[in-house]
Amino acid sequence: MKEKIVVVGGYGHVGSGICDRLGKLYPGKVYAAGRSLDKSEAYSLTTQGRVKPMKLDSRALPDENWFREVAVVVMCLDQQDTLFAESCLKNGIHYIDVAASGDWFEKVERLADSAKIGGASAILSVGLAPGLTNLLARTVAEGSRDELSIEIGIMLGLGDSHGKAAIEWTVKGLSEPFEVTERGKKTIKQAFSEGKTAFYGSRLGRHKGYRFPFSDQVALPRSLGASSVSTRLCFDSRMVTALVALFAPLGLRRLLQWSAFRKLFASSLEAIKMGSDVYALSVVSFDGDQVLRRARLSGRNESDITAAAAAATAKLVYEGAAPAGIFHSEELFALQATGRELWLESRPLQSDAAKPGQQPKTKTAPLKPAKARIEAKELFVEIEQALT
Repeated sequence: MKEKIVVVGGYGHVGSGICDRLGKLYPGKVYAAGRSLDKSEAYSLTTQGRVKPMKLDSRALPDENWFREVAVVVMCLDQQDTLFAESCLKNGIHYIDVAASGDWFEKVERLADSAKIGGASAILSVGLAPGLTNLLARTVAEGSRDELSIEIGIMLGLGDSHGKAAIEWTVKGLSEPFEVTERGKKTIKQAFSEGKTAFYGSRLGRHKGYRFPFSDQVALPRSLGASSVSTRLCFDSRMVTALVALFAPLGLRRLLQWSAFRKLFASSLEAIKMGSDVYALSVVSFDGDQVLRRARLSGRNESDITAAAAAATAKLVYEGAAPAGIFHSEELFALQATGRELWLESRPLQSDAAKPGQQPKTKTAPLKPAKARIEAKELFVEIEQALT
């Protein structure tokens, strides 16, 4: 019987947060999986057995019995190929991935036939960015009648305990050009270029951010029909943000193309603790040249909110609110926010719905309408009503 939820990398930085939340909802059915059984067992003990240990190397396929017993996999580790994901989908296992790489998403999106064969879903863009940025973008896009464009700002605290993989991904992103959609056309941008100020609320104020290769810029033009999507990154330290922007075109990007220097730079960032553990999002939609709506979200500990969003997604998928296919979060779910409460809800499928702001063409919805609360530290959300 398929009733297990397996979190791969479940005793890690983000994975343990996912397991903690799901273990309280489904005690005894959640497994913290990874290559080290000792680490998995040690973590399991901290949950009083609500989360069970599991030895699993996703680079090698498990046996047939494993595939018969698992209902949902939440992947918290970077994958080199899609063999494990494809095998899950073909065997009817829903697959949720907290990865942030646009290149990886493109590989998973090619597994649509496997998902249909197994009657399973793969859900991408489920963390903070991409993830909540996508969902907030859909929210503020409602009501667009003209040419829709989205501007996203992301602030990360330098004092936060970011996971090693997250730091390495950020450092790698500094070194590579990337593609965005601008006025309906594909164009190439450099990381930490074209600075622009965003407002993160009265407590955090305005910060200047710079272009960065977050994959929401790839998904949102397709899912929302936006003609332009830009995502910019800043740190809670204005000085550090300015220094990175200064040195990026003066040789930093070139140096970061060397693997050894990237590792050294990432290790330095991991060791140095300055600033706070705050994170914040600013998402603004434009209807033509006019501001349509604004949304802001903030809290503490980026890994915690990533885990919270992924756990809420897993809950909805486990309870049946996902059809077969490959989807980004904004295609299946919507946000409902009231101050410090944030909920993830199922929504009509994009194929059955009109563009944001219009009524669905049919009443067809995901298999089982449901909602799940996204519970995270000191979370605050503000979504403005339409300004036009």
